[in-house]
Amino acid sequence: MIIAAILATFVSAVSYDAEASTLSVVQILWICFIMDTISAFAISTDPPDRLTMDRKPEPKPAPLVTAYMWKMILGQAIYQISITLILYFAGKRIFHSIGVDQLSTLIFNTFVFMQIFNQYKYVRHALTVSVEYS
Repeated sequence: MIIAAILATFVSAVSYDAEASTLSVVQILWICFIMDTISAFAISTDPPDRLTMDRKPEPKPAPLVTAYMWKMILGQAIYQISITLILYFAGKRIFHSIGVDQLSTLIFNTFVFMQIFNQYKYVRHALTVSVEYS
């Protein structure tokens, strides 16, 4: 969800006078690296399902991203942005004795874990959906 990372970084940088963002450039690069690596491993290591291979191809005018996919993408982006911004703006009130560097690390780790759990959830959901529609 690079959308969530960029929006959370933009909103946090614009909202404070110090223009400090939620995620640093290096942290955003790590998030992209983690997301791309996990996706590439998932695509390259899963054997194709026989029912999927026997299914007819989609027609050319069919959308690449369906309305259901958009709903899932936007829902997860809103969830990740809201949790990230809550931690950014209320993190010092929630965790009383936390420093700025510790809060930044907490936000980064939370964002990465949300992304990993989202990808795991999606793989489990995709398996269920492919079984239901076949």
